[in-house]
Amino acid sequence: MKEIPKKSICADIEECKPEITAERIMIKGEAVGITNLDGIIRDVRKMGLKDDEEIATELLKRARKDNYIAEGLENEYRYSLLVEYNRKIHG
Repeated sequence: MKEIPKKSICADIEECKPEITAERIMIKGEAVGITNLDGIIRDVRKMGLKDDEEIATELLKRARKDNYIAEGLENEYRYSLLVEYNRKIHG
């Protein structure tokens, strides 16, 4: 009888990690990559927020978890993240 080799479920790390992508937004005329932007937008949308200020604050808060946000550029990030949110949600 042929022995079946054992393979860890996570032997191939690519199979185990969720697909996380980075998308670019414009900050002061420069393209800046934001990791997991689609996931951030999806999660904020699920919150059902209606006020743009609240949405922008939540987008920035979540973006900071996996992305470097330069000090002093928070408002630019809030604006660009909100623009991208509205583009993806409202077309």
